[in-house]
Amino acid sequence: IALGAASNTDGGRAVALTATISFLATAAGPRLIAECRERRRGRRAAFYDVTVTTAAGRVTARLTAVAHRIATPDA
Repeated sequence: IALGAASNTDGGRAVALTATISFLATAAGPRLIAECRERRRGRRAAFYDVTVTTAAGRVTARLTAVAHRIATPDA
């Protein structure tokens, strides 16, 4: 959900083109927090990093993704 929200915030539409997930630790507890950062956005592609942590701040997973922008607000 974090990647979808971040890649579609400007009014355009985007879909995930690639995604690589590294699971680093067991996700214990009832709550996980995903934070997505946009690293670069071009006309047709955008690059993202997602970090998933527990409520205590322990990193449980990292994701890198490329989103293909199928429509832009200008179009």
